[in-house]
Amino acid sequence: MTFSFASIVLLSLASTSLAAPLVNTIAPSNTTIEQMAANSTNYANTTLEQMVADPSNYADTTAEQMPVNTTSTTALSLLTSDVAASAGPVPSTKTAFTGDGSPAAGWPTIDKWATFSTILSNNLPFLQTSCSQFAQPNNSPTEIAALSTAIQSISNLTAIDPRFILAAVMQESKGCVRVPTTQSPSNNIMNPGILQSHNGANSCFGVSPCPPEKILGMLSDGVAGTAGGDGLQQTLAQAKGSAVGARDAQAVYIAARIYNTAGFTKGQDLGGGSTASYASDVANRLLGVVF
Repeated sequence: MTFSFASIVLLSLASTSLAAPLVNTIAPSNTTIEQMAANSTNYANTTLEQMVADPSNYADTTAEQMPVNTTSTTALSLLTSDVAASAGPVPSTKTAFTGDGSPAAGWPTIDKWATFSTILSNNLPFLQTSCSQFAQPNNSPTEIAALSTAIQSISNLTAIDPRFILAAVMQESKGCVRVPTTQSPSNNIMNPGILQSHNGANSCFGVSPCPPEKILGMLSDGVAGTAGGDGLQQTLAQAKGSAVGARDAQAVYIAARIYNTAGFTKGQDLGGGSTASYASDVANRLLGVVF
């Protein structure tokens, strides 16, 4: 949910355990952070981008194994196997999608979406620098790794495609784990965390480093929902419900619109709401476009 920034910081006192992430079962390597540290020569020149490009070498390293003071050799611990293969090259520019989110209206089908790894890799420049706009320390490699791991965990728990979660994270906060809390302009609903959730309990604004459990909490607030409002899981259910009856990719685009506006009527153009381009932006992000 995207609204004007307010000087309100909500920090949760709750402790949430990091759920077991999905594992890249095709990975041939058992390399751990400890092994990398013990034999640092082999990994000294490994960059964040290389880890994204070849995630199988690092698939068995978890966020918990990463030290707080990490370097590029410990970045992005877990990049799981992709939900589906990307069809064709990633578009270089945004497309302004209009209409009801259907293929007939020109919106991309799921088989056109980029892979999770591609979306993550393409957005690394934003993930590494997006906190500077809020006068906060930029995400560390450890925090980016924890974000990737937590997205996979929440996806596993809620059955929401991790690509949709990542696209929403980039739309709401550019992935900055220290994004400020915002406030809805028409009411007193607070929107904290990387998904700008509905009165969520988790935020890392002003906190560095951001603990993995707090990153998971922010994602849980925005995907599984809060006591005060819906997350992506609920908005997707609404999009698929009898009142709307959307399916597949169209349901995701409508769910994004509902998340931004808290409402949708069947047949409406998705180009409305608090951010008129919100659903179209999410569709572009799912294609792997960065902006």
